[in-house]
Amino acid sequence: MPYRIFLVEDHTIMRAALSALIGCEADLVLCGVAASAEEALEIGSWSDCDLLLTDVSLPGMDGLTLTERVHADHPDLPVVVVSADVEPGTVRRAEAAGVSAYLSKAGLRVTLASTLRDVLSGEEAPDAARGDDR
Repeated sequence: MPYRIFLVEDHTIMRAALSALIGCEADLVLCGVAASAEEALEIGSWSDCDLLLTDVSLPGMDGLTLTERVHADHPDLPVVVVSADVEPGTVRRAEAAGVSAYLSKAGLRVTLASTLRDVLSGEEAPDAARGDDR
């Protein structure tokens, strides 16, 4: 049975790209897609998901606040965030929010599927996947 991923990304092209990358993997499937954190909270059925994949920068509520809100009710749901912002302060804030991995949007084609699998299998994602690859 494939892992079920809920995707939150506000940019249409990036949402399509992430959806396509996940769709290419036989063991990964999207179980929901939202363009904002608020929409995700409205439609998200977190008990039906194996992992939340979210952008950090979203209109309204950001992805890290979304992570905190989801973890309040579902503390075991892994969250992977993607962002163009790999500044150490943002990465530290993500870790404090309880994310399982922090991915730079640069190079997602190479890192996304393997990082999702690492997180879903309980393995620690490599440092480069956390945005430390500068």
